[in-house]
Parts: sequence; C-alpha cells; structure tokens
Amino acid sequence: MASYTYSFQMKFNGASMSGSIDKSLYPSLGDSLNTLDALHFTSTSGDSTIVNGQVTTNFTYPAENLNVYTAGKSFVLFSLEPWITSALLLHTQSDRIGALNYVYRNDPVKFKLKNHSDEGFDRFFFEDSPLLEARYLSYDKASPIDVREIEETLPSIASINDISTVSIRDALHSAMFWIHRANEAGGAQGIDFSGIHARFRDLWSAFNALFSLEDGRSERENIVSYMNNRPYAHEFINQYTEQRTQVVRSFADASLTLRKRNQHLSISEEVKHFLAVKQGVDSAYVPELTADLEGALLLSIYSVRNKSFHGGELEAATERVRECIDVLDRFLKVCIIGEIRAAT
Repeated sequence: MASYTYSFQMKFNGASMSGSIDKSLYPSLGDSLNTLDALHFTSTSGDSTIVNGQVTTNFTYPAENLNVYTAGKSFVLFSLEPWITSALLLHTQSDRIGALNYVYRNDPVKFKLKNHSDEGFDRFFFEDSPLLEARYLSYDKASPIDVREIEETLPSIASINDISTVSIRDALHSAMFWIHRANEAGGAQGIDFSGIHARFRDLWSAFNALFSLEDGRSERENIVSYMNNRPYAHEFINQYTEQRTQVVRSFADASLTLRKRNQHLSISEEVKHFLAVKQGVDSAYVPELTADLEGALLLSIYSVRNKSFHGGELEAATERVRECIDVLDRFLKVCIIGEIRAAT
C-alpha cells in the first residue's frame, strides 16, 4: 500500500467563519481513496475566510490508473469544495433581499505535496502540472457562520449520492443545483430588476423539485401537501407567519388569485381571512383554496410565480417577488436539510 499527502488552501470572499471541523466527522467526508486529515476555517476580515486542510490518498502500487496521483487534488476540488459551499449555503439566511452579495472562491486552490511513501511517485508526478479547477459556486453572505452549524450538514451533503430512494436523491440534486443558481444572481453592488426575477425563478425551481415528490392531482395540491407532510417544513412556515406578519399582510393586500374549477379565486382574501381569525376577529369569508394561513402563504407565492413566469405585470410584481424570495430562501434550506437527514 502506498500513499501521498497534500495540504491545501482556498479562500472565500463574502463569508466570515472561524473554527475547525470536529475530527470525528473526517471519515464521513472521505471516499474510497482519500482520507481527510484536517479542515480548518480562519476569518481574515469581515467578509473573507481562508480554509486550510490536508488529505491523504492511499492506493495499491503499482497503480493501474496513473490518475491516482492527482486523486487528492480531484477530491478537494470536485468533492470537498462543493460539499463545503453547499453546507455553508444551507446555513446562510440573508435578510438583505434586494442587496445580496456574492460569496465566492475566485483564486485557484493552492496545493502542496507534503510527503509520499511511493518510491516510483516522482516518475509520474510533476509539481508544475496545471491545477485542476472546479466551477465557481456562490451563495449569500453570512455574518458570521458558526462552524458547529455546518458540522452535521457537511457529512450529510457528502452522502446524498448514497440515498437509496432514487426520487429523493434526484430531487435533492436538482434542488441544490437551483439553489446555487439562485445565489449567483446579483453581485457586490446588489441585485438588479432582472436579477430579482431570475433569483425567484431559480428558487421556485428548487421548490418544484421538492414538491414534485408528492402525488397530488395538481401543483397547487402538491405545494400544500408537501408542507403538511413534513413537520419541519410546516413548523418553519408557522413560525414565519408569527414573526414576519408584515410580509404575510402584504400578500393579503396584493389582490393575488388562483384558478380553480374555471374560476379565479382570491388567495389574498384567504390570507386576510386567516389573519383575521388568528387575531380573534370574526370573518364571514369562506376559503376554498386552503385550510390555514400556512397553506395560504405558500399558495400566494405560487400565484406570484404564475405572474412572474407567464404574466405581463413584472414591474408591478417585483415587490411581491422580493417577499417571495424572503420566504423561499429560508424555507428551502430547512426543507433540504430535513430531507437529507430523513433519508440518511
């Protein structure tokens, strides 16, 4: 058995995080060839973090595949870095809708060969070989992130491919793809009109990947049943309606409608009805689209989705789109983490 060990360093802008990942998690972050030896985060300023780590690759010599000599680099770039960015992304909750910042790695990852046990290693390895490069991933600014927040999620992200239920595994891959896409909208100067709608559409696509796991007759039914069938999802929406009353009330005042049995029914009136009931005020309105305020909130977002995707009122809908982003950005992260933990 032969081995070689790399140290590596990568720098992220737009995130602040300090601390070391617990060593007990290292085995779950490796693969068949590579073992993670260290992973440490150092905040260098208000919005910059340096990640240092070490990985050891073990293999049987002589190796049939000479690519084994760059397996450590490949592991860091194509497995470890996406896991880190995904874990950070799922724990990032920005309140600054409309003024979002990138968090990104735009410099090559630095690698240093520390030692190796293979006498024939030098014949195949060249230190000046081109660095492998992964696509950039971006996510919202976090200020700051506690290392403990990602310790449970990091190995879970790494085990998505091991989920035995194909539909759930595919839904999570799709949802994570769209979450990353959504967080690439905007830049250091904020986000413009078209970027707001692009971000909302990507977030909705992520939600679509998840609620498609339901088997209702319509999207409207699947949206509500997805929430009701997952306690963590329903709890989040319930807390949101308690804590963000102003946002919920804005949907009540928005004149949003949904179609049912060839009729356009007011989901805004249903939101208004449930708010009145919650405040102990008698309401004679009879809701037909949903049974509670939580479902009415999600269906309000669905109505805005229909306007953004298919309507001609983009400018008028922009304020609602910002509010939809505020709900979905947090909601989706709770749902994805919940799905991962339930399936692994």
